[in-house]
Amino acid sequence: MVVADQLMHDVTGSEVLTAARELFPAVRTELLTAYADTDVDIGAINDLHLDDDIP
Repeated sequence: MVVADQLMHDVTGSEVLTAARELFPAVRTELLTAYADTDVDIGAINDLHLDDDIP
């Protein structure tokens, strides 16, 4: 399982989860965010096939 925060210093959580999926296609992923950014949430759910999104 990989859990990432969307807002990090050098990379976004979406980028981390994308890399994790490329390396380990069966990995479970969760994206955390302190901000209710609907566009990021929808994009991550559609593009990254998230298992969970925790706002």
